Amino acid sequence: MSAACADVLPAELLERARGFVAENLGLWFPRERTAELERGFGGFARERGEAGAAAAVRAMLAGPPSRPALAALAGHLTIGETYFFREPAALDALAAEVLPGLIARRRTSGRVLRLWSAACCTGEEAYSLAILLRRLLPDIGDWSVTILATDVNPGFLRRAVEATYRAWSFRALPEGVGGAWFIERGHGERTVRDDVRCMVSFGELNLAEDAYPALVNDTNAMDVILCRNVLMYFAPERAACVISRLRRCLVPGGWLLVGAAETSVADFAGFRRVGFEGATIFLRDDGEETAVAAGCSRGGDVPVGEPRWPEPEGRGPSAPATGWGDGGVRGLDLDRDHDRGHDHVPARVDDRENAEKPVSPASRVRELANAGRLEEALEECGRALERSRLDGELYYLRAMILLERGVAAEAGEALRRTLYANPDFAPAHVALGHLALRLGRRDEARRHFRNGLALLEHRAADEVLPEADGMTAGRMAELVRFAAGRDDPPAACRGPLR
Repeated sequence: MSAACADVLPAELLERARGFVAENLGLWFPRERTAELERGFGGFARERGEAGAAAAVRAMLAGPPSRPALAALAGHLTIGETYFFREPAALDALAAEVLPGLIARRRTSGRVLRLWSAACCTGEEAYSLAILLRRLLPDIGDWSVTILATDVNPGFLRRAVEATYRAWSFRALPEGVGGAWFIERGHGERTVRDDVRCMVSFGELNLAEDAYPALVNDTNAMDVILCRNVLMYFAPERAACVISRLRRCLVPGGWLLVGAAETSVADFAGFRRVGFEGATIFLRDDGEETAVAAGCSRGGDVPVGEPRWPEPEGRGPSAPATGWGDGGVRGLDLDRDHDRGHDHVPARVDDRENAEKPVSPASRVRELANAGRLEEALEECGRALERSRLDGELYYLRAMILLERGVAAEAGEALRRTLYANPDFAPAHVALGHLALRLGRRDEARRHFRNGLALLEHRAADEVLPEADGMTAGRMAELVRFAAGRDDPPAACRGPLR
């Protein structure tokens, strides 16, 4: 029997496969995409040595699926093909208008930039962002730049960390982006230069299931999020949920880039469409004040200037490095505040009272924060802490809100107070580890990750951690191991902090 025939699913099993994928991965395959679903299960079956797609479906339905199996299946059901500077019109708008505007404002307010490549696949998009920023920031060593890149597929992430690519990945390089950013390896392969590699940190994350924004995976307080060619796989209600959560990951005035074909996938509630030549980008909309602060209060198509792509001045390890820490980052300091503004959402949260189930102070703070009313949440948290100064969960919530506002110094102090109140509060150890990584304090990050992992390993893997947005102890431990495994950066990223 041919592979194509082995991939065909009986009608009853096909519907169960469709439901399984929607429930566990958030991916939606309507009837017109049945062939894609069958091919995906077929490829998954061959990878795992199953007899065919039907056998693979039955195996997945037989019991609770493991996370590695789900990640592998997701890799077969989604398009894993990407390349450097994909969809250039959007990146041109980013390079010519969005990033210069952010940079100009941040030069006087902390020199901090945070970008996230969600569903990064094998890393080309994240490294494209790093090259953009190295071009736009000649003084990049004086900035704290975070480029987070996440994907559900650990196989893709391993290839991204290796950062070695064949010619197909370079087929759309803009003029001027060439050899100076990459090292020739022979046999048609090139590796991303070390000082570009060390600007990017990778992590495993499932947009359909994992918690975000969250301190434990560093997905909060982003300036720019790229989530391209992902939403089209989700059912409309799941896509809307992802968009809402991504909005909360952005600071006021932050930007969301989606694929060119995805601008009508769902309702981008809470965003303003901003038209550029050949591209539409979404601005987090917190009213006219935020839009003006973002430097882009206009609507309609707006032409952008022609971006230039010069070769970098420095080559190889001598060029300044940032992002991995030990490479000269000094823009962000736990002893300084970088307040990026306030969140204003006019909608009220109902103040319903239930005599049988009174709302706890922490629940009330979470409710306000989830509605975007960060100032009210901080005030509520402050009042609750006056009544209970040893409530670790309240201090942790305070840290989450402060980091969403970009106030790193106070957030770090709130996390330390969390551990003073409750030394066994594992998410606070993990959050402090990520914060230390932002600052380049790798030894400190290792210590916090080690402590957090030790606490998590004493809990059942399937135990839900309500203080971590319902993430299980096992899942958080996986994330910590991945983060801790990033502490062997390229040689160009090593050296004393300046």
